[in-house]
Amino acid sequence: MTDGPYETAAGFVLERLGRIAEVGDRVPVDEEHVVVVTEVDGNRITRVRLVSTPREEQDPEGGGGA
Repeated sequence: MTDGPYETAAGFVLERLGRIAEVGDRVPVDEEHVVVVTEVDGNRITRVRLVSTPREEQDPEGGGGA
């Protein structure tokens, strides 16, 4: 996570969303990861999951085959 005005993963999510989180909210961390809110209790985020995002398949040769 990037530096910011938060001390927890939940604080990171709230700062990025700019609102109270809901189950299913997704917050990008970087190009390869996203934080998913999996559990809330009232206004509190009680559980999140860090998920790797699939990279698009890229053909480094630029060819499509024979």
